[in-house]
Amino acid sequence: MDARYERADCLQRMAVEEYDYVYLGPPDYEDADNIAKSLGSDGVDPKRPETYQHNFLALLLPLLKPKLGTITVSFTADRRHNARILPKNFYLMNVMFDSGYYLRTAKYALKSASVNLYSSNIIHVLTFQHKKVQGKYNLQKAKLYSTFGLDLWGPFKKEMLIDGEVVGQPVEIAHRCIEAFTDAGDIVYDPFAGIGTTLFAAKMLNRGYVGTEIRERIWAFGKEKYNL
Repeated sequence: MDARYERADCLQRMAVEEYDYVYLGPPDYEDADNIAKSLGSDGVDPKRPETYQHNFLALLLPLLKPKLGTITVSFTADRRHNARILPKNFYLMNVMFDSGYYLRTAKYALKSASVNLYSSNIIHVLTFQHKKVQGKYNLQKAKLYSTFGLDLWGPFKKEMLIDGEVVGQPVEIAHRCIEAFTDAGDIVYDPFAGIGTTLFAAKMLNRGYVGTEIRERIWAFGKEKYNL
């Protein structure tokens, strides 16, 4: 069973990796800008919020080819910027629907019950299924009613920060999704693995995993923290 957490550029690995299910948290505008330029666009800019869709997501997401046809995206979908909301979930859905997927489940994880004037307190956990692939859904088989079956999750432990940057969502989110959409032995892929929380969740559930993280300090921290 494959189990790899590599310090590598995800764009160099996507075309050669084989995996059953994708779980990822795509980077926000600032970090997505360099990736978008590597994909041949002129980058993304919060001042032109639609560039997140056309110059980043529309070029990146079609590169993902999970055998089960299932992709879960977990991110803070409502970006606050200059007194307005940048609807990343809207851009994501446009790309996924255009790529032949439908929205299978929508869950929401509460970061905190307190007021936050600078960032949304909701993590959107959106799972898409390709129309031509059946996929797996273990809600009833595994009796996940009290975990994945709930629509609102958390709050869990706070997201982890390194040098002021969010690098790890609560592991419970990935754990619930992997348990719902894969079986033991399936391979989970996270191209933006950060400190490896997705991979750690897969490991706990006896799934294989493949993940990449390009930033050396974050990758080294995750290798040690989760023994990946």
